[in-house]
Amino acid sequence: MVSSTSTSLTLRILLEQAARRAGLSARRRSTSGLSPSAAAFFAAIVTSESRTVLVVPTEGILEQMLSDVRFFLSCLEDLSTDDLERQVIPFPSHEVDPYRGLTPHLDVVATRARTLRAMALGNARVVVTSVAALLPRVSPPERLLTASIKLEKGENFSLTRLVDLLIDAGFTREDPVDQHGEFSVRGGLVDFFPADDHSPTRIEFVDDAIESIRHYDPTTQLSTIPLDRTEVVAIREVFEDQISKGEIGSENGVGTSSFFDYLGRGCQERILSFEPEEIKSQGEKIVARIQVSHNEAVQHGKCVSPPEQLLVDWSEVEQWLGTATQLTQLGVDDIHGNVPEHESDRIPCQSAREFRGRLSDWVADVRQNH
Repeated sequence: MVSSTSTSLTLRILLEQAARRAGLSARRRSTSGLSPSAAAFFAAIVTSESRTVLVVPTEGILEQMLSDVRFFLSCLEDLSTDDLERQVIPFPSHEVDPYRGLTPHLDVVATRARTLRAMALGNARVVVTSVAALLPRVSPPERLLTASIKLEKGENFSLTRLVDLLIDAGFTREDPVDQHGEFSVRGGLVDFFPADDHSPTRIEFVDDAIESIRHYDPTTQLSTIPLDRTEVVAIREVFEDQISKGEIGSENGVGTSSFFDYLGRGCQERILSFEPEEIKSQGEKIVARIQVSHNEAVQHGKCVSPPEQLLVDWSEVEQWLGTATQLTQLGVDDIHGNVPEHESDRIPCQSAREFRGRLSDWVADVRQNH
């Protein structure tokens, strides 16, 4: 019986050997022949040299690419699940048209805010995102960081200040608290339900001191897990104080910052673009579609902000993507005629077959290719 430790070590050695033989390197401007899983492997390899942002064309492959990067990085460095979820993180798109009267799902906005915060703090090791996610304007890094705080048992902290912080972070006041993004205050108790937790948190104050912190069951209201510390993390990327003051598009307002302003904080990131031509096509379609939606909203007499106040200019996105290492499935000659041959690699890959538990088929395949 082979131990899991031996299996993990063997797999790591095999992956390291594969990377060396293939000559995977982000120093080249483009690498072709990569399947999606191979591109994820590429990202896991180069992140040992620098923090990495991997841009994909659509939301449809974002989650799978995220999962693959986490898998390969766990094999290469034997990281825990918690470490992987903290270091390899998604930055999804809103998936709603800003002129259709719909709001993004709380989970999506909270995930985006958490990722931006991790980037602002220099904690994000790999960010996997789509071209649509790069377009919306967001608040500056400094403003987002003011809406989060770490709290410890026994610490002196004002209950009133915590309530103000929860409101600023995007939580809504409800009693009782039973949904993500809600908080309540009863006497010296403050309950809040972070977007990424399975259960809400209760903080008990005595005067201006934190007496206890614990998770609790929202159905029974009974405590479940005592905690030494907790953290309030913003669940929004745009803040109401900036909107109410009419600062959209002004020097310090919502319209001045973007995803790109969160890069290079403490460490220069390596940018990878998977299927750059498809990314370009998708981006141009999204910008054109939103412009049409804006025109229709204006024709119907709605008072709406123009696209340039809500979205980053597409030329800025293109300029940033132009610095990326390009990863493609097709050959260099098919798609990168503008990239000199000495700056390009071709590494033919193909996806592994899936046997889905069919052991006899797997054995036959191994024998055939031995």
